[in-house]
Amino acid sequence: MSNFIKSTLLLFVIFLIQFIIYSSLIQDEISTWNASKNEISAKMQGDNIAPFIVSTRAITIDANVKEVWNTLVTLGADRGGFFAYTFLERLLGFEAHTINVPKDYIYDMRVGRLVPTTAAKDEKYSFLVVASKKYEYFVLEGWGSFALKQISNTQTRLIIRTHGLKGLYTWAKVSDLVFEPFHYIMEKRMLLGIKNKIENPLDLDSNIKYDVLWFSSLVLSALLILVFIYKNNSFVCFIFASIYSFLWLYCLLIFNPLSLYAFGLLVLVFISIILLPKKVIKNRWD
Repeated sequence: MSNFIKSTLLLFVIFLIQFIIYSSLIQDEISTWNASKNEISAKMQGDNIAPFIVSTRAITIDANVKEVWNTLVTLGADRGGFFAYTFLERLLGFEAHTINVPKDYIYDMRVGRLVPTTAAKDEKYSFLVVASKKYEYFVLEGWGSFALKQISNTQTRLIIRTHGLKGLYTWAKVSDLVFEPFHYIMEKRMLLGIKNKIENPLDLDSNIKYDVLWFSSLVLSALLILVFIYKNNSFVCFIFASIYSFLWLYCLLIFNPLSLYAFGLLVLVFISIILLPKKVIKNRWD
């Protein structure tokens, strides 16, 4: 058996292990990220229009409920954007013409408003507001419910419940299995972005740079892990590659999107490729 085929089989095994880890340990964790048991089980506005519930996620923001609401209703490509990975949105064609909202200007989130995902305001890629109550909640058709709960005069809980896709339940569940990790990555960053915009409004430009570093480090780490697998198909290298793949998955989905974690993994994999003893590299499976 050629070394290429051996390495490809090892790669398949690693993918299989990653899928098992994701489906058994990570999927439930990301679908309820940072949400309490009460928040997960509680009824929310919009539950009645959801074919099924995909996720309930939450975050605590150090600000009063009015301040959080006034930032939250700037959601949309025609207002303040989506507070997530702007560079990824642009790569996918969802470029927003975000604006600097005057501090004292208050937007509304009235029923019937279309929340566009692109600057072109294409209705096909917009979310319709179907329910709204000022300072409490609004519901976007095709996305889910956004709710605020005041903890104190200086803290507010933001909860997002994502709805499943319309259509056949089985196909929708399969689709969610494929697309939900990506949606989670963006929605988690959006929650963190809203929190950061309210608590640290002066750090927004530096956050974009760190986001690019985080993403590029993960992409390069994945490529280097592939190089590592195809360069060295020994058992020891298989163990190393499995560990690195596990860390990569956790950097992507579990850990907060900090560039330090992703860049650290990149350096670790790079050093392993350079410094791994040749006698280990040559110890291949026959």
